[in-house]
Amino acid sequence: INWKKIRRLFPAKVKKSGYEPWSTKDIQKMLEVATDVRSRTLIHLVASTGVRIGAIQEMKLKHIEDMPLGCKSVLVYPDDPEEYHTFLTPETSSILDRYLRKRKFDGEQLTPESPVFRKMYKIGKAKAIPLGERGMSVIIQRLIKKAGLRSLENKSGLRYNIQQDHGFRKRFNTIMKLNNSINHNLVEKMMGHKRGLDGVYLTPTVEELFNEFKKAIPEFTIDDSERIKLEKEKLEQEKNVVDKQRMENEKLLNRIEELEYGANARKSEYMTKMYSLQDDPKRRILETILHLWFEMRATEDEKQKIWKKLSLAERNNEPVDLSIFEESKGLSLKNLIVNTT
Repeated sequence: INWKKIRRLFPAKVKKSGYEPWSTKDIQKMLEVATDVRSRTLIHLVASTGVRIGAIQEMKLKHIEDMPLGCKSVLVYPDDPEEYHTFLTPETSSILDRYLRKRKFDGEQLTPESPVFRKMYKIGKAKAIPLGERGMSVIIQRLIKKAGLRSLENKSGLRYNIQQDHGFRKRFNTIMKLNNSINHNLVEKMMGHKRGLDGVYLTPTVEELFNEFKKAIPEFTIDDSERIKLEKEKLEQEKNVVDKQRMENEKLLNRIEELEYGANARKSEYMTKMYSLQDDPKRRILETILHLWFEMRATEDEKQKIWKKLSLAERNNEPVDLSIFEESKGLSLKNLIVNTT
């Protein structure tokens, strides 16, 4: 059989649809039509973590732990070879806490074994039954439809350009991968992917994963005002780091100048001259008088500045500008430093 000729008779391949992610604006519309805190929490969680819907049913409160910056870590597929960690933004952590407070207020006794999402209840004290994958999909489907995000315009053939559940996962991947400062191999770990040898040999800690996740927190944040707040805090933190570095540099520079032009440096040079003039007592007396005169005629800061100018002039073989001595405040015994070290 001539398969080459047969393959030429095949119809042209059609580009598959469903590869686009949900945008932040899309998710904002879903949240606008969500009337209960459970639905809002579910949308926030899948948008923050990119986790598969089927993995949420097995999540319990013991699998969620507090992290810095108001975030939380989430253990996905616990006690399974496929388990991995991902994270909740401060915004998502806050809405999850609100959802848990409501359940507690309704009478539920929350324990580490309690499900993160439970089915609807008439009495909060009733045994908590985990919300199943089908139930979560129905919630998301209703919100998408209610928000007007399904129309013929965004449909290609039998499929929409954005998959209902997987669109959140693609959003997570897109945001993380477009950030050049984030390690893409660690992004794969936060999505539960096993790629090449990294899937076996790369075992980052939760802290190392979080260091990458926190770089994208502003992009994952849904509420515009909350994002602006986070960006402002980030700028302030960066400014504080720059200011701290500048202060450390100034301290280091001052320390270097003190070692080179400070009291100990001047005393060391004076002692060196005294040693070299052992056979010239008159010159020794003159040098001592000049040393005491210099030490008494200015404050320590002024002496360091004057000594620096004298040293630079000598080093560069330039004439000394005597006007530098006019900058000091005059002779005073208070300015004399007696260094006994």
